[in-house]
Amino acid sequence: MCNPYFKIIILLLLSLTTYSAKAGNVDLELQIDIDLSADVEFKQIGKFSFTVTNHGPDDAGADTTGDFPVSMQTSPIKLNPSGFVDVSFNKDFTIAQECFFVTVVAEPPPGGTVSYGYKFGLPVIPANSSITCYGLYHVGFEFGTKTIKWTARSFSDNDINMGNEVVEMVFGISSVAIPSSNFYTLMLLIILILLFRSRFYIKAHMKS
Repeated sequence: MCNPYFKIIILLLLSLTTYSAKAGNVDLELQIDIDLSADVEFKQIGKFSFTVTNHGPDDAGADTTGDFPVSMQTSPIKLNPSGFVDVSFNKDFTIAQECFFVTVVAEPPPGGTVSYGYKFGLPVIPANSSITCYGLYHVGFEFGTKTIKWTARSFSDNDINMGNEVVEMVFGISSVAIPSSNFYTLMLLIILILLFRSRFYIKAHMKS
């Protein structure tokens, strides 16, 4: 049975964007501004922005009746074994912007896990113009690397240049290395514990 919340979200998205046939030709380019040059940390919250540029020749989303005919959305993101979404997203409500934001929760198949999707809705983008939106990310995994794919699209138009509308965010958390000095100290401590246990074992047997 479909999750009622998921049904509500789908109906909401359909009400926001209504279109008939794909009539326009556009070239949407997606650029994301985020600093992931260094490792992130578990539960870290950071900022990012993205810009969708319509290189034309037509206005993106002009043939729709909804307020947000252009979107930027993630690929599905599943819950990890710890019960967190690997990376979750939200709109930065501290910055005035034209973008609408929604979280989609999909009910898993039998034996599967819940997956989440995140979507920014944008108004009509005239040819040769851009719109920038601002968001927040929250890290929900503890080690390894996670890649999140974002895609910009106009559901009422044909994108005549497929390939520049997809961008990947790569989040990485390196395993913590033990400094060499601490490593040798740890080994010495283990050896002392083993020697102490051996002496205790020998004394116990001599008394018996």
